[in-house]
Amino acid sequence: MMAIILLAQPLGFAADPAVVPTEQGYVRGVVTSKTRMWRGIPFAEPPVGSDRWQSPRPAKPWTPAVLDATQFGHNCLQSGHSVDMGWPQPRSTLSEDCLTLNVYSGPAGASPAPVLFWIYGGGFQGGGGNETRLNGTWDTALMRGELVVVTSNYRLGAFGFAASSALAARETALAGEARGSGNYGLLDQRAAMKWTQANIAAFGGDPSRVFIVGQSAGAFSVSEHLVRPASWGLFAAAGMESGAFYAGMECPTLASSDPKWKAYVAAAGCAHATDPTECVVALPADAILNLTDRGWGNEPWDSPVIDGIDLVAPGPTLAAEGKVAPVPILIGGVEEDISAFDDSPHYPCTRDDFVKVARDYGFTEAEADALAGQYATDPLRPGRDPDQLWCDRIHHAGADAWSNCPARRLADWYRVKQQPAWWYKWSYVPNGPNGAQGGHLAHHSVEQPFIFHVLAETDEERKEDKGMYFIDPTEVHFSERIVRAWAAMAASGNPNARDASSVGWLPFNSSTHGSALLIGGGAGSPGTFNATNNFLQAKCDLFDAVFSERMRGQRGPLRVVKPWMTTESERRD
Repeated sequence: MMAIILLAQPLGFAADPAVVPTEQGYVRGVVTSKTRMWRGIPFAEPPVGSDRWQSPRPAKPWTPAVLDATQFGHNCLQSGHSVDMGWPQPRSTLSEDCLTLNVYSGPAGASPAPVLFWIYGGGFQGGGGNETRLNGTWDTALMRGELVVVTSNYRLGAFGFAASSALAARETALAGEARGSGNYGLLDQRAAMKWTQANIAAFGGDPSRVFIVGQSAGAFSVSEHLVRPASWGLFAAAGMESGAFYAGMECPTLASSDPKWKAYVAAAGCAHATDPTECVVALPADAILNLTDRGWGNEPWDSPVIDGIDLVAPGPTLAAEGKVAPVPILIGGVEEDISAFDDSPHYPCTRDDFVKVARDYGFTEAEADALAGQYATDPLRPGRDPDQLWCDRIHHAGADAWSNCPARRLADWYRVKQQPAWWYKWSYVPNGPNGAQGGHLAHHSVEQPFIFHVLAETDEERKEDKGMYFIDPTEVHFSERIVRAWAAMAASGNPNARDASSVGWLPFNSSTHGSALLIGGGAGSPGTFNATNNFLQAKCDLFDAVFSERMRGQRGPLRVVKPWMTTESERRD
């Protein structure tokens, strides 16, 4: 790798800050007064033809010698569920040939900078590293060479997560070694991380300080990498925003996926083929995509899989046993996150409705009543109708079940391992359309424009997100402090910046058990950062008790809500 990096630039490109070497060849990007950016760099071979439903293979050297990296590549093929979640992606922008990444850096010549490696959400059904508003230009401009941002694509839906014993056997036969199935999207993420380790120094990044961070399905992905040893060593810190292990213990295996694959093969018209699996592999990409869109009697392929090779047990089981990557973590969720509870059938909602939906989740009557007692004192959020009080309490409990208490749980498992953990809860309501869109609440994905410091939007971006995901001019300083906290985590594994922008975050450790950073305010008021101890303890203890019984097999499955199951008004990754 170093021999490649130290090669002289091609004739005519000497000292050109837009031209950078990689293991596969040179890439030419775009240079502005504040940032440099490279888009659409292949990090793996296209997963097409016989490579469909195969582990990603490293990209081959390209010709011509200098690759044009000024334009985004295609996002990965994604089903109609992605439109339901708010991505009206034109088919012309999507392709099965989609394994590319983008790099955003400061001016050339700066000291090696920490790297924020972003993994997008979308319920493993939609999204992309090319999402126009979530790029690194604003962050790298703000940090003035003290941060490099990488965004990448990974396969989605059936292309990324279809699983079966037959697919595992096919890959094992082709690879000549035992291989699993159903984790292709996560393997793509790992391949992009490997590319980053090998090449990011040439772009001004420090490969020893890579902070992988994701939101929703991206957070689920990061939590999965924490319990998969094959990913260890590719990152120095990990961040999870709203979604770590959001499926809990309900993780499919190859055996449980086999009937679903059989139904899929039949729906594809391949059940009576000589080799049904090869028949599906040979189908045009649009046939796979259309099959997913029209429905075939099962839920989408939307989850990592216990394949016995890459993942050997449910993620929470491995984490509880201390089998986690030895890196600091930053983890949290938002106040009105996706809810693991069903909606109340009544309005106005009542305490009895709360008890009912808690029982539907998996609590006993007595446990549900005790949980209702914990949420009975939650105050009415500013600007909310009093008739919404118990409805909001139901949502808050469901959000704690889905993201906030699982975040605390993982932070506590890290505490036991004596690894640094930093926990937060976001209740800040944006002043602009982002806040209004969510009913003036801190809805799922509300924090994204603040973390990417999106100061304005282009016409293309407004079309993509309906003009919601940018920060109000009154929120610039607040967003800067957020960015600097995430950048500090990338730099040192501690989100407290070493200047006046520090947010005063307490570590989640034995002396401050349950400590959290509460990110609040908004809706016309300034943003606030308050550190507290023993946060959500009584509430999360009730959820943890039920979850522990589920882990031990002493309780049946708990209700699982996937991001694609909720409406666009409730979430958008």
